[in-house]
Amino acid sequence: MSLAQFTYRGDVSLGTTTTYTDAEITLPNGQITRVNSAGFQVALKAHLEGDLTFDDLAFYLVLDPNTTVNDKSEVDGEIGLTEVYAKYQLGEFDISAGFERLPLETARLSIPFSLSEVSGNVSAASPKGLLEGIWSARVLWYPGEYRFRLAGFYQDEDDKFGVALSAKRFFGDFELEATTIYDNHLTFGLNGSGLLGEVVVYGETWLLLNTPIANETETTFRGLLGATGYWGDSLWTIEAGYFPNLGSADSFPQLLAQWQLPQDATTWSMGAGLGLREDQLAGLFAANINVTDGDKSSSFSLNTQLSAEFIAVSTGFELKGSF
Repeated sequence: MSLAQFTYRGDVSLGTTTTYTDAEITLPNGQITRVNSAGFQVALKAHLEGDLTFDDLAFYLVLDPNTTVNDKSEVDGEIGLTEVYAKYQLGEFDISAGFERLPLETARLSIPFSLSEVSGNVSAASPKGLLEGIWSARVLWYPGEYRFRLAGFYQDEDDKFGVALSAKRFFGDFELEATTIYDNHLTFGLNGSGLLGEVVVYGETWLLLNTPIANETETTFRGLLGATGYWGDSLWTIEAGYFPNLGSADSFPQLLAQWQLPQDATTWSMGAGLGLREDQLAGLFAANINVTDGDKSSSFSLNTQLSAEFIAVSTGFELKGSF
């Protein structure tokens, strides 16, 4: 066994966020009124990744700690454990166990289905939020042009165990994967992506059988189609489908788009979305400007969400240093 190799990387950021919301609420007497509020918070965040490798055995750790203070002098914080697991490579097999992310989606701008908790809001800088880890043990097998995955997992928020089995086939510029999950109910998924000229196209479908939603069990369907590619120096992505978003349990038709343009040390990003939920149209728009100077960067962001019943606007400024 060779000497252990340890590597680490990460960043630390300090940011401020100002928010304004105006929402329509129904009072106990049935009267409808609108309530607005404004807030301000300062956040200190970090992202840390480290790995310790011994030949075919490796240990991984990912932390996203943060502390926030708002205008009411309320302090909140968390260690932010995202991943901690061990992985062993044995020929065509990868064996891992611990608290590890289990991404299942092909979507770039959303997460139509996940076993892990998803935190964060849709924005131009982070359209999918943060996918947290899940306690699991899994085996990956790579025989030729296939990849098979078997995982057993535990969801502590629901106190239940589950099993996930998937098979992926690689066809040159195209790949297709089928997934079956059992965690007190069955879920079937099918996703794929491929290269069509200079554009990457992708899609996925999910069928959830007898899923508990709002104290009831329902069979639900989720699906989307998307594409991403370059237009000159800019990168564009667009996807549309029927799936949940922003922490909601129910699915609804949505159209999401993102555009990014790097110019020397500055990167411009814009994101937009449109959805039809409970016969009401809702939309979002996000813009972000990020300026990099070596291992330091600064960014300014604007995020808006609006519907007939709800308006939310937030602005943010962040300074970040990487190491």
